Amino acid sequence: MASPWKGDGPEPGVKPLDRTLVFQADEQRGGQEARSAELELALGRLTLEHEVLKKVSTRLD
Repeated sequence: MASPWKGDGPEPGVKPLDRTLVFQADEQRGGQEARSAELELALGRLTLEHEVLKKVSTRLD
């Protein structure tokens, strides 16, 4: 009896998965997540600074 998996491989016209592209995508995503975290910290600092300056400004008036 012939195995249903005989000739197991990519279907015609389908390229096998290039693992280097998968790992590059993971590395790129990691870099984007790190950049996003940096921007969130900067936004938090600027928001805090803005709130402090608003309070100082109202007390000086």
